[in-house]
Formats: sequence, structure tokens, C-alpha cells
Amino acid sequence: MRNTAVKTVVGAALVAVLLAGCSSGNAQPPPASSDNPTTSAASATTTVVSTTRSLPSAGAPKVERPLDASAAVADPCAAAISPRLVQQLRLPLPGKREGRTVDCTWNAVRTALTQVDFMVDQRGLTDTYRKHQAGHYRRWEPTTVLGYPAVIADPAPGPDTCDLTVGVSDSLTFRSFTTSYPVKDQACAHAVRVAEAVIRTLQGAG
Repeated sequence: MRNTAVKTVVGAALVAVLLAGCSSGNAQPPPASSDNPTTSAASATTTVVSTTRSLPSAGAPKVERPLDASAAVADPCAAAISPRLVQQLRLPLPGKREGRTVDCTWNAVRTALTQVDFMVDQRGLTDTYRKHQAGHYRRWEPTTVLGYPAVIADPAPGPDTCDLTVGVSDSLTFRSFTTSYPVKDQACAHAVRVAEAVIRTLQGAG
């Protein structure tokens, strides 16, 4: 009888310990991980939205009707200016990519070098206006091209060159650059015509 009673007491104690262990495990949920995918995704989305909302700044004008320039960024020589408008501008074919930048250059031996360069590594006209505030440009002439904000911004202007920057969205610009233009003081008129051709092409009206 005594052995049976001892076994009963010991068995009851073991059951109580096991029940206590299970209860304490359920009462303490695992701490939330800092690597939770949902939390990370939400943080990334918030960052992107806040960055986009911060543009434009530094006095840069807002682009009210942003254009989709993805095709031109992917292949500027094929999609920045339509073939019909290239012919109207009398640009030599084919245009050529220069280096690793997102640009296309039409180099005519007897006329001028014309280049269209999409500034994908900048924050639209905001970065251009910040450079102006820092005294980077000697020539600074805000303007518009077919209703899109633009500026002639040139650190070293000359009578046969022109550097025109146009905003197609709050975060993307392109440069219409002309150098060695044969008619003195008309390089910017040519740069504007090229910029108009780019905008019409992006609008699907090229």
C-alpha cells in the first residue's frame, strides 16, 4: 500500500509539472521579428511615396501632365524622336548611343551635333534648380516647351551651343543639347525644335 501511494503522489506531481510547462508556453507568444516581410514592404512603400511627394523642390516648377518616357529611356535612338520627326529635323541617321548614359547623338559633319539625354539618375528639375542655387550655371533662362517646364542651363555658354533641360515628370528630365551649330546664336532655336520633337513622340503624336 505504501509503495502504491508513493507512486500515485509522484505521478500526480509529474502531471502537474507537464501541465505547467504547456501553459507557460502558450502564454508567451514569440516576439515579432524585425525581418517581417509585411512590415518591410510597408516601410519601403512609405519611403517611395514620401520621396515622390517631396518633388519638386528648390523652386522647380511642377510637371502637371507627366509623360511616360519608359520606351525612350530603354532605347533613346529608336524611341526618343520618331523617324518622321528625325527627317523633319534633318538629323543624320542612324543616331548613336554614347557611353553608358541614356542618350542618343546625331552627329552631322557639316551642320551640328545634336544630343538627347534622359537624366535618369537625377530628381527631375529639382536637381537642376539646386545646381543653379549653388552657382553652377552661367546662363540660366527658365522657359517652357509645348507647355512643359524647361530651362536653358549652361555652365559654359557659347554662341554656337545650347543646353536645354525639359521636365517630363517631377522626377525625370531630358536634355536637348546642340553644339557647333553653324548659324550663330540660333543653337537654342534648334535645341527647342528637338525638344518639341521628343515631347510629341512621347505623347504619341510623332
